[in-house]
Amino acid sequence: MSAIPSPLSPEDAASLKDAISRFDAGQIDEAERAARALLARLPGNPDVRHLLALVSLRRGRADEALAFVDGLLREAPRDAFALNTRGAACQALGKADEAIQAYRAALDADAGYADAAGNLGMALLAARRFADAFSLCEEVLANLPQFLPMWMVGGHAALGLGRLEAASARFAGALRLAPGHPGVLALLGDTHFRTGSHARAVECFDAVIAAQPEDAGAHNNRGTALLALGRAAEAEAAFRRATQINPSLAPAWHNLACALLERGQFAACEEIERRALALSPAFAEAAITRAAALNELGRASEAEVVLREVLRREPGKVPAMVNLCGSLTVLKRHGESVELAREAARLAPGDAAVQGMAANLLAEDGRHEEALARFDEAIRLAPGEARWQVLRALALPVVARSTEAIGSARDDLLRRVARLAASGCALGDPARSIGVTGFYLAYHGLSDREPQRAIAEMFLALHPALGWQAPQARPRPRAGRRLRVAFLSAFLHDHTIGKLFRGFVARLDRRRFEVVVMHAMQREDPVRAAIDASADGAIALPPRLDEARRAVAEAKPDILFYPDVGMHPFSYFLAFARLAPVQVTSWGHPDTTGLASIDHFVSCETLEPPGAQAHYGERLARLSRLPACYARPRPAPAIGARARLGLPPGAKLYACPQSLFKFHPAFDAVLGALLEADPAGHLALVSSARTGWNEALLARLGRAFPEHVERVRFLPFMPEAAFLDLLASADAVLDPVHFGGGNSTYEALGLGVPVVTLPGPFMRGRVTLACYRQMGFEDLVAATTQEYVALAVRLANDAAFREAMRSRVRERSGALFDDELAVRDLEAFLERAFDEALEREGAP
Repeated sequence: MSAIPSPLSPEDAASLKDAISRFDAGQIDEAERAARALLARLPGNPDVRHLLALVSLRRGRADEALAFVDGLLREAPRDAFALNTRGAACQALGKADEAIQAYRAALDADAGYADAAGNLGMALLAARRFADAFSLCEEVLANLPQFLPMWMVGGHAALGLGRLEAASARFAGALRLAPGHPGVLALLGDTHFRTGSHARAVECFDAVIAAQPEDAGAHNNRGTALLALGRAAEAEAAFRRATQINPSLAPAWHNLACALLERGQFAACEEIERRALALSPAFAEAAITRAAALNELGRASEAEVVLREVLRREPGKVPAMVNLCGSLTVLKRHGESVELAREAARLAPGDAAVQGMAANLLAEDGRHEEALARFDEAIRLAPGEARWQVLRALALPVVARSTEAIGSARDDLLRRVARLAASGCALGDPARSIGVTGFYLAYHGLSDREPQRAIAEMFLALHPALGWQAPQARPRPRAGRRLRVAFLSAFLHDHTIGKLFRGFVARLDRRRFEVVVMHAMQREDPVRAAIDASADGAIALPPRLDEARRAVAEAKPDILFYPDVGMHPFSYFLAFARLAPVQVTSWGHPDTTGLASIDHFVSCETLEPPGAQAHYGERLARLSRLPACYARPRPAPAIGARARLGLPPGAKLYACPQSLFKFHPAFDAVLGALLEADPAGHLALVSSARTGWNEALLARLGRAFPEHVERVRFLPFMPEAAFLDLLASADAVLDPVHFGGGNSTYEALGLGVPVVTLPGPFMRGRVTLACYRQMGFEDLVAATTQEYVALAVRLANDAAFREAMRSRVRERSGALFDDELAVRDLEAFLERAFDEALEREGAP
């Protein structure tokens, strides 16, 4: 209030002073009665009129307040106090520009008028004129460096401009003037969080909580910063405290769910997000996180429903689209997933994560060139983020266009991997951030020892924690105890790996071995239940790599047996660590691992060509029997495979029912020659759920033998019974070159169905040969492509020859199934490998 003018009688001066005091004390009714009484006696007094303007503002009568101050300003146009009040009245009336003009005029009239400066700053912020507000901050603080509100205005203006470091500096300045002020600390903490200074953000929120222990928002913000630091367990505790203090705080429940998702507690995450959504049904982020948990729980159909509802309410919401891509992928609706990913990438052109997600899905769908372009865009948008560079390096074509394309892709991989290994970059948990391996290298028909080693060295350089060594991994003396053997895989269920290795789990001699199974993927089915029941123990590993490593180490296996390193990302990255004295892998994924942590590769003499050790970084263990104890498949009832193909009368059915990435470009000419040699021949392949694979292979076959490609028939992906019926119905079953059948060979031979094979230079192309050798039968093993074609055509067209081959297979295939000799062979190897480890360690 301006100074009381003279002359006033002592009584009027006292009355005016009392009215002002009552206004300042919030006694608005009394202040207004006193002021109006004074106005009746002193109609021209500017302080009385100004007091009534303030009262009118407080009463919500901004138009009346404006009339009072405008009257004052006609008499004293540079009255800073009146100008400031005019600004407040205009602001209340929604006249933002007039308010800003009035506050600026007040400050021009009195450069030291702090209240006008603060009001002008707040008005500029409200009008989102952040640059003007920031300039005002610099101007005012030059004259009033101790004016706390202006430091706050500057911080908020800098946030609005995206100048996070400047915002931190302004809030830090405010904190120097008001040490320990919870509001300032909260803002500074939030700004530190936005700049990525998460540890400093935690310090700020800790200070807020020290001053205000029951501040739910501070606990919630502290948890968010802890989660960003990767301290998910502490974050969970912080969010739980926030929800205890304020159970209706939906964001805290959502953040708690995010912490649980990070910790792999998917069921708890989903439950907590339902609580958040009960409080705030339109909370899209909570619905999206709930869907992510449902995807992880294998409930992708439910996740799809949740995400479709989010997109109904908020069309084009990219995070929902990204998660829906994941649901559709789990549901094997890959075409829909790819199209949705393309649309998400279109809607978020500047988001590296969305571009990279789309690239990943395109790569998995076999759309190689489009995927590379997306990866390159993600790298351009986030050049310092190693994730996209790694995924770009490992993006091999699923169905290669040509043998030359394979060579080029491998050369590019080696260049990029070497550059990344030397880059000094860091990578988060690669099981989550990358989620791919050098899997497709095995299908190129070349030695993978060097590229797999280079990939492993790259990952260790980018994430050294992969090479963790458990204190428990030293060998313990054997005296008086059984060796503990742990079989660790993501596929010890109804899968090829389950079929190949379940017999070993059940039949290893329990007098000498304790057998534990460790599951790296949470999938339940009857085969898994049977495997678990046949073991001495079963462990479902936590879904986070560091926790899984500790769980394996705490189980203290003497021998850690990975059946399939390289086939699933989680077990691949787990295998980098030294968790047991002896660590071995085998032919579940028939390729060298590149990992120094894997001691032995379990194969057999009949599988390997001369000089095979050169193909492996591991010590090659050549057993005398195929390393499988496989149960003979049961014949399936005929369900009309030939009829489903719609073959013409007299047609010959050649079946090659393999995953399409097994079809090496060199096989195209063989298939073309076969169809040329047998004009009645029709080639049956099994479609992939990924349409890009089908399109790529069909296009390549069309280039290789355009005159015969119409006789290539793609069958839809089929259940096991239909698959077995296809094998039994075929006139000839074909083994691909370079990477032949494994499980399908066992199934065919178990049904008495012969397979024509041309062994390759690597074990992965010699499984059918090894099966035949174990059976003592090699009549359908070709030495050349010409012989392969001739054998296949004879098998399909010479009924007597075909029946003779079937008869021999039926007679001799018993050597492959329920093979106790293979169990004894493996037992001897396991004991020998452990004894060697003991000897190297010098243990008694």
